Amino acid sequence: MLVPVRILSSGSRQFDFSLTAEQIGEALPDRPDLIEVRSIKADLSADMIRRTITVRGTVDVEVVALCSRCGAELHRTITLPVRYTLLPASLAGEYGDEDEGFGYYNEDQVDLTECVAQTIALDFPGLIYCEPSCGSNVEKT
Repeated sequence: MLVPVRILSSGSRQFDFSLTAEQIGEALPDRPDLIEVRSIKADLSADMIRRTITVRGTVDVEVVALCSRCGAELHRTITLPVRYTLLPASLAGEYGDEDEGFGYYNEDQVDLTECVAQTIALDFPGLIYCEPSCGSNVEKT
């Protein structure tokens, strides 16, 4: 979702939007335990102070997956916090490379899809369990 920078200069704005797995590219790598990404929903607020844009909110990723411990199929919505700070691309030389939770925007627009994709790529859990105490479904030898 591309947002014109000019609308952020007048105060905080709320953005609720949905994405597909294709739109976030390789943020969710091909994993054998992920059967399907059903939906990705972002609930974000963005505001600008001087030329610094702060993006905060959550992203809900609804998946069908296999439990990492017992292999049972599960349906789960995983909520990830989004915390991102963006500076104008013209300042990239002064502040260095992009890093976790930090990036750059071009002078005209902010790509909120990229903020969501980066959050998923960095914070999506490596293991998903059907229940916190999973193990009762595992055959004991």
